[in-house]
Amino acid sequence: MFQFKCFNCGSDELSYEKWIKEREAVLIQPDTGFITYIDQQIDDTNVLPAECRFICRTCKKPVLFHGSSDIQTEAELTDYLGFTVDQRAEMQAEFEQIEKQKAQSAEQLLSDEQGSIFVDPEN
Repeated sequence: MFQFKCFNCGSDELSYEKWIKEREAVLIQPDTGFITYIDQQIDDTNVLPAECRFICRTCKKPVLFHGSSDIQTEAELTDYLGFTVDQRAEMQAEFEQIEKQKAQSAEQLLSDEQGSIFVDPEN
């Protein structure tokens, strides 16, 4: 039951993506101006938590909980995988429908405002 399957590409491979602080020494050749980066140092204790998430290893699409927020913790992933594949597909479909409705509403709003932004409504 606790198996991952990407709804985008069908892959069952999962990755954990995080943004970390990384430093490299920079050497500039005085004669040529050639730049060389050396001694990469990764500080994996300095992680941007807002950018940590589980993603599909194949297509890199984030795994979404209830179709709306990135899954960032193991607990969230376990909860997500606790749903059946059909339940997850249903949640994803609901999210996609909501996103489609939002896009249509935004499109309609732009259409309604088209031409009326700089027009005096009384003339």
